[in-house]
Amino acid sequence: MMIPAATLWCVWKERNARAFEDKEEEVDMIICNIKMLAFRWVSKEEAFRGCTLDWVMGR
Repeated sequence: MMIPAATLWCVWKERNARAFEDKEEEVDMIICNIKMLAFRWVSKEEAFRGCTLDWVMGR
């Protein structure tokens, strides 16, 4: 459930940056932002103990 929510949030923020601040992020960076945000949201959950951001990012 976190991936769709993080995706919507990051796309919404990107839309606002483009519309109101004349800023544009690369697609790869938007994807990284989605992964980092979703990780932050679930990192305290017991099911995700031991998972690292590097693992989530595919490093």
